Amino acid sequence: MKQPSGVVRREGAIEMARVPHRPPRPGAPYELSELVLSVAPYDRPLDAGTATTLLRRAWAEGITTYDLVDAPDVAAAETLLARAFPNPDPSLVVIGPPPSPARSAVAAVSAPPRASASWVAGPPGSVPTGWQPRRLIEVEAASWLGAEARPSVSPETPYVLGTAVRCRSAEETRGVLAAAGPRPAFLTGRISLLRRELVAANLLDDQREPLRWLARDPFAGGRLDGSWFEKELATLPSAGPRPVRELETEFGPIARLRFLVQPGRRTLAQAAIRYALGIPAVAWASVPIPRVERWEEILGYAGSPPLGEKEQAALAGFA
Repeated sequence: MKQPSGVVRREGAIEMARVPHRPPRPGAPYELSELVLSVAPYDRPLDAGTATTLLRRAWAEGITTYDLVDAPDVAAAETLLARAFPNPDPSLVVIGPPPSPARSAVAAVSAPPRASASWVAGPPGSVPTGWQPRRLIEVEAASWLGAEARPSVSPETPYVLGTAVRCRSAEETRGVLAAAGPRPAFLTGRISLLRRELVAANLLDDQREPLRWLARDPFAGGRLDGSWFEKELATLPSAGPRPVRELETEFGPIARLRFLVQPGRRTLAQAAIRYALGIPAVAWASVPIPRVERWEEILGYAGSPPLGEKEQAALAGFA
């Protein structure tokens, strides 16, 4: 695999540059791609062949960082990565949970696969034993703050870059920032147009040595990139459409965000990425694997206009 370059290319009518890269802190020996790909399809089956093709396409566009934390089956997702990148480039970084001591160092295990898991990835446990990409270990804030948990997530092998801590509230963010001892490499959590409970990431701007934040799911579960709309249309019961009030409850807030769309210049999905990356402390945004036909839209976010002052002011009052 070659290191992605910064060459600008034209695809159809869209001018796109390679996805930018940023170090977690000045002087760090590695970088993460600004757009991080979550190896977790939200709403549709995805066979291993298609997934491999999409992962390689992401690499070709400059996405070198892959997020396994929200995958329904972490081991299956890692198997797909190993198939897509059998000889990992040094710039490839995997973010995932701590490996289970009962299995190999690269066969990370998460909670049992959910019933809605949509990977068709082949037999489990097929990750090559020698497949050792560089990785960041992610733990929950509660585990990080427990004194007994820290030694178990300390880097013990050359390919472990450090620890990321997932915060789910402003209180957890403050607790991690105030904790004594070594700091994690960065913090992660949900920051999106529809789930903005962690705008507490702005707390990081007040630190002398600020940590950087990885914003998870700026599309809010796929809703902003259109996939949930498509799913609803495909699954409407034969007895008739869902009650209008029910649809308004679920999708009404999205309709109120339509003022962010600029036809031909910015889609709502691009606005979501722009919003997350526009928060000063946020350096990376993790997005789910998009449908094939949506790649140009997602990767074209950098060429879309940033959110203006009036749009930001309107969002500040959006409930």
